[in-house]
Amino acid sequence: MKLTICSTLIYGILTTCGGVFGFYIAHSTTSLIMGVLYGVSLIICSLLLAKGKKNVLPTTAGLTAMLFAVFTMRFMKTGSFIPAGMLALLALIPLTLQIKNLRKKKAA
Repeated sequence: MKLTICSTLIYGILTTCGGVFGFYIAHSTTSLIMGVLYGVSLIICSLLLAKGKKNVLPTTAGLTAMLFAVFTMRFMKTGSFIPAGMLALLALIPLTLQIKNLRKKKAA
């Protein structure tokens, strides 16, 4: 579970920074709002998981899956690996670990 928490926290930080960076470079308020909203949500979820609140794991996996879907569609539309392709690829790490923990939780 520690790896899941760490990867979710790092992905949340990257998403937040990406939103701020998108606003700084392209003056995109959508990037700023959505990046900060999703990033901070993932950071909060990872902190709750670290405190032992495992009931937040489905929410965390859902947020990560939505970001994976959005970044994958954006990558397919633009063909540009940076930032959409990279963030979609990076989302697979926490998402895989989250799903693994959800399956483990369901089996127990």
